Amino acid sequence: MALQEDHKSGKIKAAQVFSSGFNKNLLNIITAIINAN
Repeated sequence: MALQEDHKSGKIKAAQVFSSGFNKNLLNIITAIINAN
């Protein structure tokens, strides 16, 4: 049971890291577009 819980939280953590990295890239792109104008 504990092992399954760890696996689940590991997947959630990976999703959060991916999402946070994606948002950061999006922010950089938006900033670049704004600066280009």
